[in-house]
Amino acid sequence: MARERNAAARLQVVPTPAGGVFLVMLGALLLMAVNYTNNLVFALVFVLAAAAAVSAFAARRNLAGVAVAAGEAAPVFAGQAATLPVRLVARGRTRHALRVGVAGAAQAATVTTLAPGGERLAVPLAARARGEHRVGRLRLSSLYPAGLFEARIEHDCDARVLVWPQLRPAPPAPAAAAGNAADSLAGLRTWRPGDPLRRIHWKVYARTGLLHVREFEGAVGAHAVTVDWAGVAGEPELRLGQLAQQLLAAEAEGVPHALRLPGLHGACGRGPAHRDASLRALALFDAGAEGAR
Repeated sequence: MARERNAAARLQVVPTPAGGVFLVMLGALLLMAVNYTNNLVFALVFVLAAAAAVSAFAARRNLAGVAVAAGEAAPVFAGQAATLPVRLVARGRTRHALRVGVAGAAQAATVTTLAPGGERLAVPLAARARGEHRVGRLRLSSLYPAGLFEARIEHDCDARVLVWPQLRPAPPAPAAAAGNAADSLAGLRTWRPGDPLRRIHWKVYARTGLLHVREFEGAVGAHAVTVDWAGVAGEPELRLGQLAQQLLAAEAEGVPHALRLPGLHGACGRGPAHRDASLRALALFDAGAEGAR
């Protein structure tokens, strides 16, 4: 994982709501002890104040020296839950009751006991609109040991999450112009899992012992489909969702597909890399640009 941070310099310790009530009660007891000159109440105040101080110190110590490394979030479709992989490492000793989440978000990942060897967590991310979004600030916090004080660290996280368009029901993508595949041979490339056996160049395999497949330009045979902006109707986000659905349908059927957007004419292909590249183009498409109609 990249972007490792050790933000102990930014560590803060603040009272929790329960800790605030405790401190108010402690102040009231101190006033009572001063007003009535009661040694027993003075002793109680000092004992409780010492306990609060130890709790605050323990809370800070529990979080100090914890290293955070954020990875890359996997792309998701709009409306789905996204997660950010994070690795925590406790240097020197075991830590307890840690919580990691995006600053300001209600949801977070938790770990009860963090050993020095570290642990991997999946931090939930808020649902986002289509596009590429920066995660923002991550907050590492803990209420250990008594819940009176919260120790927390906030630091910038430059990881990003790619959100594909929300899937929408769509008609089947139209077939591309058939053409003669034999007349549009573009060359050979290394075989990848999922490539059809009929496209393997067996003569090259007999000579080299390596699998290569024929690459075609244009339609890639009569069974290719075109996922075309002009082939669907509706407002831009609806269109993009329909195109994403058509891409997934073509990929599931093993059919080569080409993406056509205003200003973009993608190559025809298939496979996870080609699918993800097409979905990325849909995610980053500027629906308000001139010509996106």
